[in-house]
Amino acid sequence: MFSTSMIRVAVGLINKYGDTGVMTKRVLDPYDPVTGSQGTTDTDYTIRMYLGRFTSSDISAGLYGVNDYYVLVWMDQTLDKSWRCNGDEIRLVSTVKTQDTNVLYKLVVRGQNV
Repeated sequence: MFSTSMIRVAVGLINKYGDTGVMTKRVLDPYDPVTGSQGTTDTDYTIRMYLGRFTSSDISAGLYGVNDYYVLVWMDQTLDKSWRCNGDEIRLVSTVKTQDTNVLYKLVVRGQNV
């Protein structure tokens, strides 16, 4: 487990050198039997994150698409693939480190909007 001092360093580096982004949590609304539809409610979280690109060899090997990118983000929310990152689809969520209710995640994102 990350020590408290290492968490401060990691979060400090992401806050200082990272990018500002938006994580969007999408939740299905209750089904409306009158209209026969089910809407969604989005909640946006403005965050600091590290955004990186995959190497050309990763892309040419077919592991990732040309527009795919990865993100390191420290959040106190449980992330999964139903979330959006900067409006883009999250393809993979990996937990890197945890501390209390906070988690450092690595996300693989199918880029369209960055």
